[in-house]
Amino acid sequence: MEKNKTGKYFKYAIGEIVLVVIGILIALQLNNLNEKNKLAKSEVYYLEKLLTNLQEDSTELNLQLTWMKAILSEIDTTFYMLQDESHFKNDEFVGNLSSLIKFTRFYQNDAIYQNLIASGKIDLISNKELIDLLFYYYDPAYLYKSWDDGANHYTLNVLGPFVLNTAEIKIDGKNFGVPLGKLANEITLPNRSYNSYREDRILINYLRMKNILLLQQKEIYTKEVMPDIINLMKIIKEEIDKKKDK
Repeated sequence: MEKNKTGKYFKYAIGEIVLVVIGILIALQLNNLNEKNKLAKSEVYYLEKLLTNLQEDSTELNLQLTWMKAILSEIDTTFYMLQDESHFKNDEFVGNLSSLIKFTRFYQNDAIYQNLIASGKIDLISNKELIDLLFYYYDPAYLYKSWDDGANHYTLNVLGPFVLNTAEIKIDGKNFGVPLGKLANEITLPNRSYNSYREDRILINYLRMKNILLLQQKEIYTKEVMPDIINLMKIIKEEIDKKKDK
């Protein structure tokens, strides 16, 4: 101060402060950039896992559709046999009656989605439209789920008891289960005649009902669920590609 150098020291101090502030800002920016990179990697990780789950859903749904086609074929065969007695084969006909108590159910693989919801990490997904679509697809009230519940409840509680009182249950034309000795003869239902089946209006109507239920269930799977899966996979793949290109 005696040599009147106060101004120089003041400027030096200001310069030091500016450099420190700039250094802090750069460090913060780098830290933010690192955090963004971590979040982006986490987002890609979860998107890839969601994509895997959806691919598994697609495979499972195709299996369900194949299974439905086989059941519908069995029902068609029973009607074909009832149209002309020359086509009627008792064992095959009775075996095909098991189609009445067969049902399909599609279970989504929602492990990753549930993990995102439970952990609060769903916000890692930056595409909010995608989040909405995921909410809809995994919603417990999604239409096909209530349809599955209704169709399968009808199968188990209405068609099941009817079949058990109509014919001996066979798998691929053979008796199924452990040998029962004399008891097997006591509980085995006698073979019914062709006309007794043909004139059984309840049986025929149940076959028609099962056919309608399966056709409608198949239509829902084909026209609603499968397109939703395909659309979600498409959007997720696009999001993954965008994140990896950055």
